Order: sequence, then C-alpha cells, then structure tokens
Amino acid sequence: MILVFDVGGTSLRVGCYCEAQHRLVRQTRLATPNFVNSPLRGPGLIEQLFRTMKDAANTLGLEYDTVVAALPGPVTVDGHVTALPTVLGAKLDRPCPAAALLQKLFGTPNVHVLNDITAAGYRYLTAEHQTFHIVSSGSGIGSKLFIDGKPLTGPQGDAGEIGHLLHPLCPHELQCDCSDHGHIGAVSSGRGTLQLFKLRAEQQPHAYLNSALGKSTPSCAMLDTRSIVDAFLKQDPWTLEVMDDAIRPLAHALATTRAVSGVASFILLGGFSCALGEPYRKRLAALCASYFDTGNWNDSIALGHADDNNGLIGCALYAQGTLRHEHESQPL
Repeated sequence: MILVFDVGGTSLRVGCYCEAQHRLVRQTRLATPNFVNSPLRGPGLIEQLFRTMKDAANTLGLEYDTVVAALPGPVTVDGHVTALPTVLGAKLDRPCPAAALLQKLFGTPNVHVLNDITAAGYRYLTAEHQTFHIVSSGSGIGSKLFIDGKPLTGPQGDAGEIGHLLHPLCPHELQCDCSDHGHIGAVSSGRGTLQLFKLRAEQQPHAYLNSALGKSTPSCAMLDTRSIVDAFLKQDPWTLEVMDDAIRPLAHALATTRAVSGVASFILLGGFSCALGEPYRKRLAALCASYFDTGNWNDSIALGHADDNNGLIGCALYAQGTLRHEHESQPL
C-alpha cells in the first residue's frame, strides 16, 4: 500500500493506493494549514502542516510501506523544498529539508517528496503521450514540462514556476503569495483572479454595480471565487472582460513556452480552472493564439480530469515507477 499526499494551498488530500487493485482505496480531504487560517508562520507553520498530514494519514486506518508527498513548491533532488508560497504567504529563509522531516515524522526512510504539478503529470503519461505541458491554476499557478516521459525540473527544482514570473500585464498593486508584486500568480491564479476582480471593482464602481456580479454581490469586499465562477459561466460581459485580463499573463507565458520548446500539448488542472471549465479553456486558447499564432491552440489545450485525484494517483504511479494504469485515465 502506498500512502499519498497532494498538498495544495487551500486543500490537503491524502489517500491510500492499493497496487494490487490499481486504485485509491481510501482517501480524505481537509483544509491545508496556511497563512490565512493559522496564526503560525515560517517553521512553525511547516511543522503544523506536516503534523496535520500525519494525523490525516492515521485517520485512514490502513497500513502502508511507502509514502509520497506532493508539495506546492520547488523540490530539489535531495528532497528540500525551496518555497511554499501558497501555504506560507512568504518566502523561506532557507530550503526546508522536507523529505528528512517527513521521514522522521513517519518513522521510515521510504518517504519521497516531489512537486505537486510534477506528481500530477505522472497520471497523464502513456507510451504514446510522453511530451506535454501540465498547467495548474488553483490557489497558485504552476506548470511542468514533461519531455520524453521525464519532468523537466532543473537543478533547483524551480522549472515550471511560471506563477512567480514578473509580468508587465500584472498590476503592481497586487501581491503574490510569495510576498512580491506583479507576478503572474498574483493575477491568473484563483486567489490572484479574486484580487484582480476586487481591484477592478474599486476602479470601475459603476460598471461593477451594473454587472451581474455586482448585482449579486454589491460590496466587492464580499466577493469570492465562487461568485466569480458563477458570473463567468453565465457570461456576464463585465466578468468576461476582467477574466480575460486575468488570463492574459498566463496565456503569454504558455505561448512563450511553446515558442521556445515546441511542446504543443497542454493539460489544464487545478480547482479554479476546472471550476471555470470549457469556457475558460476556450478563452485561454484564444488568448494564447493572440500571442503566438501557430498551429491550432484549441486542439492543443485540454482539460484534465476533474476528480481531484491527479496528484494522489500521480504520486502512486511515480512510486511504482510505471507510466500509468489504463483504467485510471484515458488519453486526452
């Protein structure tokens, strides 16, 4: 049995994967201790996170011999995580020896740590589908290139951290979870999009109040991502306009990646993008084409599985050292 974790900035998922049955046999989800809901900061918050992971594993009531944890930040080859912005809300003073700390906590050396987007990518590997770009929009923005079946991580594990690119289309007023300003994640992630909508509502009060979003939520301070998703899916014109502004920095980053790498297969994951669904995918594809008009972007970008298990299943398949099991996903 493999114990697997998918730690996000908002939700922490844990499950047990049975190799004999090729599936998750038990799993649960809870809130991630983070800078929004916890009074702790820095090392204290990391310790709280890891202990929450251990407690969650205990609730599953199953024995396991391998632990794989997917964390929302760059992970080095020796198991250090160099940033956890969506959890900590700030930069780390020094790399955190996550693998070593979890090995001590779980009482076994058979603990593996990897980046959350890297983990999710393992779910989509097949013999025919070995080169692609995983992109996740949830609490933050992350991505990972898989080339010939291998994730491109870089020596510091920071390859794919496009959410922390400074971008001229990102208003400097908006702060990224890493504490810097003007990053793609401060605008294009779920948290970032919410920030942008509040900013635009303050800048355009008349247009906001006359929009479907403003009529449902007159006080922009009360906006949340759920209300934005609802207005977007109802095609409220003002909401669509602001959403395009939220998407543009991400679209530019993806277009640049394609122009440099030649990788033309993109898989969209993450709670925010999955909630926005097919209309979001189409708008992202159109905006990507506006920056790099080559090929057919609409055919290049696909929505991943929306079952919330990408990281968990990916962790298990990573541990097994196999591509994936046929029943768990179909080629996109």
